[in-house]
Amino acid sequence: MIAFFVAALFAAPVSTDCAQVRAVRALAAARSLDETTLVALERVVCSVEVTTPISGDCRALSTMERLARLAGDATQLPIIAGAASVACVLAEHAPDHRIWPNGSVAHGYGGAWYYPNGAAAGSFDGTLYYPKGAAARSYGGTLFYPNGATARSLSGQWYLPSNAAASEDELLSGACAKLGPTCGARIAELNGLCREDRTLALLELAWSSR
Repeated sequence: MIAFFVAALFAAPVSTDCAQVRAVRALAAARSLDETTLVALERVVCSVEVTTPISGDCRALSTMERLARLAGDATQLPIIAGAASVACVLAEHAPDHRIWPNGSVAHGYGGAWYYPNGAAAGSFDGTLYYPKGAAARSYGGTLFYPNGATARSLSGQWYLPSNAAASEDELLSGACAKLGPTCGARIAELNGLCREDRTLALLELAWSSR
């Protein structure tokens, strides 16, 4: 079903290579896989800017998916990724996501989001949490790695997982050294993200360099 809707979003005539890329992306969404690099790949091969509508549920669930992936939460990640795929592909036509499959609250009526284990994903002051309750972003904007170490200070200074201060370029270089051939697509993804999403994507890339 999800693959059908993704295919419908891109119904215009395209090249064979482009059609194949989009088919792979649709398959990834249907299987609740991470499509981060696939979006960037589509942008390059199809020579267009990908402009899938972004709903509030899509953004919230995508953020939770990224934080669960960062934390290495293999139990909750597939559940969150599946919900994010539905919300992002169907956009405003997606069902209201209030309850997780295990019966716990996903989206409270006050607007708060919760992980399948019941832990809060964030608060109204902008704080974000990893699935087990550790802070990912503080009220002031400080970012933390899953191990509790500071990733970016209030002043905007980034730090590697080793605690060494680093520039953004140094963060990306460290990530590319670990990621290898997939690094280019991951970096290309940054250009199409809003500031908040880009910051969290940088956090994830930095963590991958450890």
